[in-house]
Amino acid sequence: MAVRFDKSRKVFFLATAHSEYQMKIHECGMLVHTYYGSPVGGTDMSYLLKKVDRGFSGNTYESADDRGLSPDTLPLEYSTYGAGDYRISALSVIADNGGRTADLRYVSHTLREGREALTGLPYVRQEDDKVSSLDIKLHDEVLKLDVDLIYNVFEDKDVITRSAVITNTSDKSIVITKAASACIDFPNARMDLIHFHGRHAMERQAERTELTHDIHTVGSGR
Repeated sequence: MAVRFDKSRKVFFLATAHSEYQMKIHECGMLVHTYYGSPVGGTDMSYLLKKVDRGFSGNTYESADDRGLSPDTLPLEYSTYGAGDYRISALSVIADNGGRTADLRYVSHTLREGREALTGLPYVRQEDDKVSSLDIKLHDEVLKLDVDLIYNVFEDKDVITRSAVITNTSDKSIVITKAASACIDFPNARMDLIHFHGRHAMERQAERTELTHDIHTVGSGR
């Protein structure tokens, strides 16, 4: 199976023919991204995580004085606004009392073969491909908010897709102001952004840009 979970080390491994993706259930139940790159044979790459004691980056409540466990410095698999991560977040909400904090922690996961359809949304279909899927449930205990991160691994095509399903399990209203399908950290890596721009009769013009310390956006205003 292209997806497996090491219970003792709390690490998820997603493998395609030529790549490997890893996540770990970190201290306090936070889900962090630890590796994405060439296959490493299932080696636990979470040793690459380094505790960074950065000024004004507050720790989680549970970690108390154990410095370096800040949402602002850890590579969170699905970052949220208002819980200590000052970077661009994947999810922002407004609760019925005006609160804007969402603090997601790991609850459970499910492994299965094949993939399910995304109702009302475009998605990569399985067709004759061999696909393994992983569903990780995150939960905010105060808001009673669930976020299911769904990974589909197309092993032979070297493709990993991801979507997020957000569910309000409380009896109070929650306004979603931002919801991304995914976010990912690549610490200390020199990388290029490859994307496509275009115009009428000139679609899919490839462009390659070195990633630097700024913000790049790709989109259309039309």
